[in-house]
Amino acid sequence: MMEPGDKAREEGFVLAAAVLAIVVVGALVVAGFFASAQEDRIGTASRYSTEAFLAAERGLNDAVGQLTRTQLDPLALDSSGVLLTATYRSGGATVSYTVRLRHVVTGTYLIESTGKVVAPVALAGATRRVGMVARTLLGGGVKRSAIQTFGPLAIGGNATINGNDAIPPAWLTTATDCPGLNGVPGVLAKDSTEVTTFGSGAILGVPNPTKQDTALTEADFLSIGPLEWADLISLANKTYSGNTTVSPAPSLVSGGACNINDNDNWGAPTTPTHPCHTHFPIIYATGDMRITGGEGQGVLLVEGDLQWTGQFQFYGIVLVRGNFARPGTGTSNLFGLLKLFTDGDLNQSSTMAGTHITQYSSCTIERMLRNISALNGLFPITEGSWMDMSDAGAASF
Repeated sequence: MMEPGDKAREEGFVLAAAVLAIVVVGALVVAGFFASAQEDRIGTASRYSTEAFLAAERGLNDAVGQLTRTQLDPLALDSSGVLLTATYRSGGATVSYTVRLRHVVTGTYLIESTGKVVAPVALAGATRRVGMVARTLLGGGVKRSAIQTFGPLAIGGNATINGNDAIPPAWLTTATDCPGLNGVPGVLAKDSTEVTTFGSGAILGVPNPTKQDTALTEADFLSIGPLEWADLISLANKTYSGNTTVSPAPSLVSGGACNINDNDNWGAPTTPTHPCHTHFPIIYATGDMRITGGEGQGVLLVEGDLQWTGQFQFYGIVLVRGNFARPGTGTSNLFGLLKLFTDGDLNQSSTMAGTHITQYSSCTIERMLRNISALNGLFPITEGSWMDMSDAGAASF
């Protein structure tokens, strides 16, 4: 039989247990709310950190997509500056980026982009920083010789291949933006013993007329800097299908402006006052191409074989997947650079004869690069160009 005191003690124990349970449950509820709030804060902070990262990434992409040699060249070697800034809305936040560049090696730049959350105020200040190493085609290794050939090359008649750097005669009074002149070999060949002359044919160059490089591959012939054959074809703004015969010449629209939509208008390289003098197209022939005269400038891409006859002048870079033939008729000149892949066949030869000059000209190449927008910007280096610099402290320059 339970005594009255025992019952009181039991009720007291139940009360204490109930209070303890309420405290525990309350603590669990509070802890749940706290954990939930923390998770929300962490999630929000992570989201805004991601917004800052995306802003920094956008800064890098905009730098590569928008900056041109006109903006980059004033940066002296080892100097730096802020070249791009932007503020915009993203994911419910206001974000910004600031892009700085340092000119580390001639034609090569370290790009740092800092992304930051500007608003809302409670989360403003979230910051991420990314970097990239990129270069212009000035440092892209496009200037190695007047002619580069995979297969045999014969120079005859009165043809001359000249690697002694020169400004085209028609540009002597206007070429104020040309780089310093630096000679190169006349011919760079996979097998220099297959480069021959006959008649009055001549090869000139620095330090030697002909240079051999047995390591040359297809990519060395069918590319310009980091842009490979497929990239260049995608950028072409004039295309010739199948086997084609053409005699390009500059043309004007009714108002006197350059008719850039004329497929046979390849610019006016020999007349500095002509409206088409700054028209530098990228021309692509899907088969063989035969040029019977005229003039042009820019980049010429030929999927098959290329033949020049008659009076023809070209200023720029010519890439030929097949071989090249210049028979002994008329006078022709190429100022710039010619690459002959000869279908990767060491037994497929190219011939130059007649009155022809292939003249290496860094001035021509430089002016071409400046006037073709797709070639006038920054290109990330092939390997290891991107880096996350968020934990590296303050901006490095």
